[in-house]
Amino acid sequence: MSDVLEPSNVINRLYNAKRFEELYHYCQALLSKDPTDILALQNISLACLNLEEFTKTIQYCDEVLKRDHTDAYALHNKIYALENLHRYDDVLECCNTLLDMDNTDTWALNSAGLASAELDEYKDAIQYFERALKQDPRNVTALLNMALIFRRQSKLQESIHWYDEALLVNPSLSEAVTARTDAYKSLGLDDESFLAAQGLLDDDISRIISDAKHNGCTVFHQLCLDDMNRLGKRNPHDKNPFRV
Repeated sequence: MSDVLEPSNVINRLYNAKRFEELYHYCQALLSKDPTDILALQNISLACLNLEEFTKTIQYCDEVLKRDHTDAYALHNKIYALENLHRYDDVLECCNTLLDMDNTDTWALNSAGLASAELDEYKDAIQYFERALKQDPRNVTALLNMALIFRRQSKLQESIHWYDEALLVNPSLSEAVTARTDAYKSLGLDDESFLAAQGLLDDDISRIISDAKHNGCTVFHQLCLDDMNRLGKRNPHDKNPFRV
């Protein structure tokens, strides 16, 4: 039977209950007995992060990193805090430490890419995201980040492509659906925007627009016709019930 008063058990209970203020004070008490207690240092930094005390988070992470500059847990927490403080040069430094240990770390690659983007270093950002996608072509975070980078540069067609790729992996990404819809609208492509808002991807959008032209109907009517065909409700003798 586990000891409920064991520090790791107490910390887990407080964290799982989201009692971050109590977690902070509990870890402080542990550190008053042993300032080098790694468990306490790691978790007090986590408590500070959740309490949005980002400068304190960094201070406690640095105490861990003084002992082991490659401590991944401390580096992750420090990166989160630095991002919230908009210290993107420092984010890159921490990410590069992680990548020196493992150059296939997709989390570090995505974080470095976002930091580069915030510094307006878009070429560097794209390279980081491309490296992440080389490791995992279905990495939704990297796909969405690629879309975001091109959208920031007003390269809307490229942005649409990457949102489409992300939706191929996860069709439930509502933010990608909205972003694609808005991008098509900004390009003056109202039919594409309407179809994108229905969650349709590029291949289906192109087909529906082509079929609508062939059938002499609107894309809305063509979409309804496709739905009826799929549901088996179309009159087999009516080649195009929506022809105008």
